Amino acid sequence: MNRLKNTLVLFLYSLYGIYAVVVIGVFLFSGGFLALIMPTIGMRKRVSRWTLRGLFFAAAMPYRVHGLARLPEGPCIVIANHRSYLDGLILIAALPPRFSAVIKHEIAEVAILGWFLRRIGERFVEREPTARAGRDARRLLSALIAGESLAMFPEGTFSTDSGLLPFRDGAFYLASKASVPIVPVAIEGTRKILPEERFLPWPGVLSIRVSLPVQPDGRSRQAADRLRDRAEAVMSRLLKRRTPEQARTPFGYAYYCSALANLPLPQAYVDLNLLERNIRSLLKRSGGKKLRVDASLLRCPEIMQRVMRSNARFHGVRCMSIAEALYLTHITDLKDFLVAYPTLQTDALNQACAAIAAGHNITLTVDSPRHLEHVAQAAIRMGVVVPLCIEIDMSVAWDSLKGPGRRSPIRSADMLLQLVQAIDIRPGTRFRGVLTYDNYRNHLAEWLSPDNDDDDASLTAHKAVRLGERRQAMVDALRTHGHGDALVNCGGVSTVEFNAGHSAVTEITVGRALYGFDPSDGMVTPAVGYATEIIRQPDHDRYACQGEGAAASMAAGRELLPQPYLPQGASLDALQGSGVEQLPIRYEGHLELGSMIFLHPLTTATISERFRSLQLIQDGVVVETADTYRL
Repeated sequence: MNRLKNTLVLFLYSLYGIYAVVVIGVFLFSGGFLALIMPTIGMRKRVSRWTLRGLFFAAAMPYRVHGLARLPEGPCIVIANHRSYLDGLILIAALPPRFSAVIKHEIAEVAILGWFLRRIGERFVEREPTARAGRDARRLLSALIAGESLAMFPEGTFSTDSGLLPFRDGAFYLASKASVPIVPVAIEGTRKILPEERFLPWPGVLSIRVSLPVQPDGRSRQAADRLRDRAEAVMSRLLKRRTPEQARTPFGYAYYCSALANLPLPQAYVDLNLLERNIRSLLKRSGGKKLRVDASLLRCPEIMQRVMRSNARFHGVRCMSIAEALYLTHITDLKDFLVAYPTLQTDALNQACAAIAAGHNITLTVDSPRHLEHVAQAAIRMGVVVPLCIEIDMSVAWDSLKGPGRRSPIRSADMLLQLVQAIDIRPGTRFRGVLTYDNYRNHLAEWLSPDNDDDDASLTAHKAVRLGERRQAMVDALRTHGHGDALVNCGGVSTVEFNAGHSAVTEITVGRALYGFDPSDGMVTPAVGYATEIIRQPDHDRYACQGEGAAASMAAGRELLPQPYLPQGASLDALQGSGVEQLPIRYEGHLELGSMIFLHPLTTATISERFRSLQLIQDGVVVETADTYRL
């Protein structure tokens, strides 16, 4: 009976969907034609507005607007959450004609749609940080100063889950510079009616709620950041979502047990609220530098794309190998791949050159003439020019001094310039920039200040001076020889603030910090972990949880083992041996057999090596399952 009822409901919904699509088509065609023949933009905007209102009425999609009188009379920027293709249409229908929607530039390339949107005065903007994006931003700023009002989606794209994506900076930068208010507007119901994965709409009620304006308190970048945070908090309250401040709060044992209930164990997860908190922290700590996502540490395309969409300063991806870069070009829309490790494999180099010939932005790394020779031969075979980076070695220069392993033979400006000149004259290659990678913070500090003791605080000052001088010398040498615009990438385990403070650095590679595995954060609120099952209780305060291959041998050292963190007070049992099959846990409280215990992995990459998928948790609910990869 229930099956018959469900089938009937689905059939009726499908009939409604077909009817709604026909109505939408008729109104858009007839109303669009009428709008196009109007002589002025003002008249075209009014016709478009009334056409869309008639469309929603005829399609039986009633919408309610609350608080429209809160819109200021002067210029302002309306920001709205984004969950469906209907969001833009309902904004145009609800807002007064003086508002112009700001739309991503890709829509302008759609022949008829782009032409129509231009005719009714909508504005387009390039989302990536390019010269055209700068020109678009200046045009929008001029429009605001001239008295025009704008409507924008600060998330940059729409998300398929129930939470808010981190807001991009553009709208708040424009509002601060133009001294105009931000007006948060909450749209609800569009995702239920027409989500991304469905073609036919379903019946539903649309709701628009307008908040009081949020005024900027200055024109600086810091003022724009404060405006963004306040507007994000208002939007969270409008949508009854967790506020940004709440999202920074570490969540407890019951919270994650509830989120992962009824799922088979073990389960790896990423907490999206904490991921957003880490993104926001990185943006503040990185001092305005561009950021590159370390794919080899995250190994989850969905997470990478979320990070890249969160802010325009995330502009590229660092990969471990050519195979990883090629894999990501095939399954994602990510751009600007930097392959950090050199190779001499002919097949891999040929595939990289073929991808470059197909239009993909892939940069390879070399640190010797032999690397260069193999890359150039592949480039000539494929008829392309391959951009190249050179890694500068940042390891210990003396065998007697303890430190990380050496990575590159390039240790001086002269050696760097010799290889740069070889790239410049070699057909099929061009020089793009340099990489500097720090391995272990204390060991690096020992190298930079070998006379010092083991006091990390005192060593840090020496490290900052010596490493800054070393990088600056390399960059000065490049500028002297005509490469003043060279990319200078840094990564490793040095703190983000340390690298952000160096003027020579143009971009910082981040991976562990996105998940909260950052030495400066002390792993207080890591966003990634895994849950496994308590399978034994050999004593009243001793337990064993299932390892499932996610643990190392105790012989390798406790620092290499995953660490229990929930319930609070749980720890590895130092007196018992750990193995691949089970981990011994010490806990003074009471846990039932079959209860969950939550652990942080040794490294972020360990999660993707051991688990084929991640459960994405937002506001205490699993909203999506994302695949990981191993190459």
